[in-house]
Amino acid sequence: MDQPAQFKLRLLDCTIEIEPVVSFAYPTTPDTDDEAEQGNNGGESTAPAQTGRETNSRRDIAEVEREEMMVAIRKVFAANGALNVDTAARTVARTLGFARTGARIDEAVRNNLAIAVRRRIISSEHGEYALCRGAIGDYKRDELIDALQGAMGRGWTERDEAIRAASRWLGFQRAGRAIQDAFNSAINGAIRRGRLEYEGSRIRKSG
Repeated sequence: MDQPAQFKLRLLDCTIEIEPVVSFAYPTTPDTDDEAEQGNNGGESTAPAQTGRETNSRRDIAEVEREEMMVAIRKVFAANGALNVDTAARTVARTLGFARTGARIDEAVRNNLAIAVRRRIISSEHGEYALCRGAIGDYKRDELIDALQGAMGRGWTERDEAIRAASRWLGFQRAGRAIQDAFNSAINGAIRRGRLEYEGSRIRKSG
C-alpha cells in the first residue's frame, strides 16, 4: 500500500516542476515600433492618439496637399491636447499614413506646424503646440475673412466652393451648418467692407 502513495507524490512533484515552463511559453514582445511605443498600461495606450488613414510606407510626403496636412494637424491636437514638437511631428506623420518619420517627412510636418500657427489652428508656447481655435465660433470675423482670402484664387469662385476651401484652410474636414453660417456672415461683412466683390452666387477678392 506504500508504493501507490509514493508514485502519486512523484507525479505531483512533476506537475509542480513543469508549471513554470508553461507560464513562460507565450512571451509578449511587441512586434512593431507602434506597439513598442504604445506599450501596455492596463490595456490603455500611453502614446498620443492617432487618427486617420492606416500607415502606408509607400506614400511620398510630396503627395500630401497643404489642406490635408492642416486637417491632420487639427485632428491630432483635438485628440491629444498639448504636444512637444517631436511628438507632434511624429503623431501627425502617423495620422497621414507614414509608418516612419524620416528627415524629409519630419521637416515637412514641422514646416506645416508653423503654418498652422499662423492660421490660428494651433498655438505655440514654451516649446509646446496646442489647439488654438477648437470650433468655428472661436474665430473672429476678420480671421474668417482672412481665411477666405487665403483659400481663394484670384478669379471668381462660387460662394459654396469658397466656403469649403476656407474651412479646409482652417483644418476643418467638412463644412457643416455652423461653418457655412459663419463664413456666409463673414462673406457678407467682407463685401460691405470692400474686401470681396460679388456677382450673383460668385465672389472674388477686391482689387
